[in-house]
Formats: sequence, C-alpha cells, structure tokens
Amino acid sequence: MPTEAFVRGASVVYDNPATNGLMLGVLYVLVTCGALLCSSYRMIVLLGIVNVAGLLAVFAFKQYAFISLWCAYAAVVSVLIYAHFPLAPSYRPSWRAVATLSA
Repeated sequence: MPTEAFVRGASVVYDNPATNGLMLGVLYVLVTCGALLCSSYRMIVLLGIVNVAGLLAVFAFKQYAFISLWCAYAAVVSVLIYAHFPLAPSYRPSWRAVATLSA
C-alpha cells in the first residue's frame, strides 16, 4: 500500500501501513531519544529529555498528525543544535584527537 497524505484539523496526516507498527515506533524512539540519554555530555542528555517530552506532547495532542508535527519539531531542534555549536565549551576533543584515541 502506498503512503497517503491528507489534511485533518489544520495538520498534514500521513498514513503508511508499513510504518504504523508499535515495534517500529518503539525502535524509532529508542534510536532518536535513547542514544542522547546515554551521553556523558550534559547538554546532549538535556536534549534527549526535551526530545522525549516533545515526543510525548506531540503524541498526546495530535496523535493522528504525529509524523508531520514531529518533523516540524525536529527541524526546530536541528536549528537549536546548529546554534549550540559556537557556544559549546572549547574543551571538547577535536576529531583528530578522537581518531588518535580510537586507533
């Protein structure tokens, strides 16, 4: 079955039977939010907590339009992450140092 998209309640709703399963949804949340919660960098853990809260809020308020709202939320968070880089502490290792440590 192909993906269907339509408007409902001023939101875009995507319907794809191949991606609507509970197991796939749980795996998606574990990958997108769980990995952040395992970081040793406090700001990344905070981002993971905010992601879980955002995910639950979007799911609670407009479950039928979860995919489109989550994508919009992810776009905003991506801009925040990009804006964070210049503000990040300078003590983070460079890529060269990380490559040396892992070799």
